[in-house]
Amino acid sequence: MKFDLNESEPHTTPVLFSSDLKRAAAFYEGILGFRSREDRNSLVLSRNNLRLRVIETDDPGLMSNTGVMFHVDNFQNLYEELSRHSQPQTAILTADAEFPPQFSLYDPDGNTLYFADKSSVAPYHTNPN
Repeated sequence: MKFDLNESEPHTTPVLFSSDLKRAAAFYEGILGFRSREDRNSLVLSRNNLRLRVIETDDPGLMSNTGVMFHVDNFQNLYEELSRHSQPQTAILTADAEFPPQFSLYDPDGNTLYFADKSSVAPYHTNPN
């Protein structure tokens, strides 16, 4: 059985966890420019073709060592935009032959958000068939 995805459209919504949805909404809307709507005990966030759900929890184990990577167009513009918000955790990570240029930052709950240059598709993202 062959399983193909139409990669021109997003097919997944990453999930992260937060101890305070109001604080998370302020960060994702005010700093990252996402639009949000509340859905039960979570936020549904979107920015262009990026999607994210943040679920409220009081379990610190769910918020530790959690992260998500977004592959974005206009990578350099996004980096500059976020740098203007004085995100001290924002850093360009070294790109090499296997990985596209990327940077990361932390949300208020310590979740790591990675943003990678979509135009620099790494070999592990190519279809071997």
